[in-house]
Amino acid sequence: MMGNAAVNVQGYRLRPDGYVGVLGVPDRINHLLFDHSAFYRYAALAIGERGPDPDTLNMLVPEDPSTYLDRPFAESVDELDRGYLDFARKRGVALYPLARELVNEDYRRLRLDPCCHFNAEGHRVLARVFEPIVLELLDGTPPKH
Repeated sequence: MMGNAAVNVQGYRLRPDGYVGVLGVPDRINHLLFDHSAFYRYAALAIGERGPDPDTLNMLVPEDPSTYLDRPFAESVDELDRGYLDFARKRGVALYPLARELVNEDYRRLRLDPCCHFNAEGHRVLARVFEPIVLELLDGTPPKH
């Protein structure tokens, strides 16, 4: 976790504060911008300082667009950043905004914590949500999402 964002940092050089950064941006400013600007976070993950294994970067998604569990799902249906959608589409990756799939569920009943971790009941609901998606993929038909 970097602030409220779950980030795959494989292939990046992490700064002493544990954050990915943009060359030339001081640590304090980088940390502040990363925590408070989705645009800067996306930019840092798109052009951030690379670590010792840059070949793995082709497999990375800029950030895990977690479903936050601190508010009703209906309030976060449209929060998914266009950057995520564009990034996924360009690479042929299916992206499923869970808030949209869970809009009729009570977020408090499904959460383990207010961040992004589901409890056992939440995982049962997720299994019901993902079952038709996986079955479509197994049948060879393109997903409807």
